[in-house]
Amino acid sequence: MIAKSLRPFTEGLFVKECLVKASEMLCPDRKKVSEGISLSAYTVACRIMDLADNVQKQLIQMAKDFKAFSIALDERTDVSGTALYAVFIRGMDCNLNITEKLLNLMPLKGTTTGRDVFQGLEECIEKAALSWNKLVSLATDGAPLMCSENLGVVGLLKTKLNSLNIRGI
Repeated sequence: MIAKSLRPFTEGLFVKECLVKASEMLCPDRKKVSEGISLSAYTVACRIMDLADNVQKQLIQMAKDFKAFSIALDERTDVSGTALYAVFIRGMDCNLNITEKLLNLMPLKGTTTGRDVFQGLEECIEKAALSWNKLVSLATDGAPLMCSENLGVVGLLKTKLNSLNIRGI
């Protein structure tokens, strides 16, 4: 609930105080149980990371059943000036069920060339154990580093698909 409401992880301590007070009034014999709950910022952060890992594993499991998938890449810069590339996947299984999710958010430190983005995309595809021959389309924001035939993500992807003997996008 802390993560869903976009509250700081330190709010867990406030929530714990509320639980302890409520248990004092509602069931004083169970107060010790409420006091034993760990809701430190570290614990809350770890639990949120566990949830995120579980969601990622579920998506990768679903992706194994995709008959075809497409990728969309979008670039943003965070408040610290770090370039981030969001990799979205849309896949279809044999029952024509469509799944569309954020597959990965890749920070790019240093250079942000088409090769850097493509290498991140390759890692992302391989980590998810997706087959390149099921990739049917790639959508980008149209920036030169994405679309350049020689050094852009699209050009590098075409080269990769040709080297794997797969029909190009």
